Amino acid sequence: MRLNFGLKIGILYAAFVVFILFFVVKSFGISFDLEEENYYEKEIHFEEEMDAIKNFNDLDAEIKLLQKDSLEIILPDYFGKIKNKKISILFKRPSDKKLDFEIEYPINQLKTKIDFNNFTIGVYNVEVKFTIDSINFLHKTNIYIQ
Repeated sequence: MRLNFGLKIGILYAAFVVFILFFVVKSFGISFDLEEENYYEKEIHFEEEMDAIKNFNDLDAEIKLLQKDSLEIILPDYFGKIKNKKISILFKRPSDKKLDFEIEYPINQLKTKIDFNNFTIGVYNVEVKFTIDSINFLHKTNIYIQ
């Protein structure tokens, strides 16, 4: 059977429309999470966040995140001598906010272990926030869980 030129263009156009509709339907099935729920509120507190990062850098301290059989978080030795401190660690998954979680760090310990069962494979943004005598400190880093 021989098709004329107009019918070939019509078939090609219909195939193109079906192709585009397939991707439109498929894109509605994908969830796109924002990294932050409220960008404006975060932007208002951006200067405070930068001050907290600067405060941490002025400490000359190093927070170690070691990956062995579990994720081990080690704070500097002088943290044990500080009485008024509050420490929290936020693990943020850039691709899926349902996997984000925050832990409160035990005040009397310098080391803690987190089991890998809490994580899925991929990249996490880690924010270690702590307050010493009403001064805020923030340390940000990335880890890759295998």
